[in-house]
Amino acid sequence: MLKKAVVIGVCFVAIAGCTQAVSPRATQSTPERSTENRQQESDSTEQRQTRLAEDERETRKQAALSSIKQLEQQKDLLSQRMLGRQQKLSNLELRANQLETELSTYNRRVQAFILAHKNSVGCMGALGVSLDETNHYSKDVKDLAGAATLVCGAAVIANDGFRNEVIRVADQLSQASNHVKNLTSQLQGVRSQINTENASLEQEQTEASNLASGIQNYHSQLEREQVSTKN
Repeated sequence: MLKKAVVIGVCFVAIAGCTQAVSPRATQSTPERSTENRQQESDSTEQRQTRLAEDERETRKQAALSSIKQLEQQKDLLSQRMLGRQQKLSNLELRANQLETELSTYNRRVQAFILAHKNSVGCMGALGVSLDETNHYSKDVKDLAGAATLVCGAAVIANDGFRNEVIRVADQLSQASNHVKNLTSQLQGVRSQINTENASLEQEQTEASNLASGIQNYHSQLEREQVSTKN
């Protein structure tokens, strides 16, 4: 019985000793694990922040690329429209030059006609034949009438053939005036179109410049993102 008690006592002492021996080591390992856990948590947080930053950069990059694509499409369409407008302007300017040449040539022909029939033109007033005040050549007729007073004698005025010639010349000058007015109206219309098209072209050029600036800004943004990523 005594031997059994001694054995139990020895075991109890041994267990107590083991407990005391292990406890310090357990106490010492707890701070080490805590530090390791904090380091792991810190690393995990940094990784999440890094991934988040990368995701944000990628989102900004894709948004910039999408905007660049849209602006370039708009710029291409605008360039096509500007090209068509420039072609239209070229045609209008060609038409204006043609009308100016036609008007100038026609005026020279009418002036030559007036000089060729200066007696008939000069005697219109004496025969009671007159041009409308709005006639393009009324001033030329008045100038000749003052210089041809001596020609328009009674014998000439009484001549039916001459009278008919005067009437024919007056009719020709009326038709010539109408034609000149028509050409002038066409020329004014073409010039008005040219002014309108030029104004529209200037607006489109400004818009194209703004689009180009926008595209350049997005490219600069992408370059800054690349530099930031490398750093």
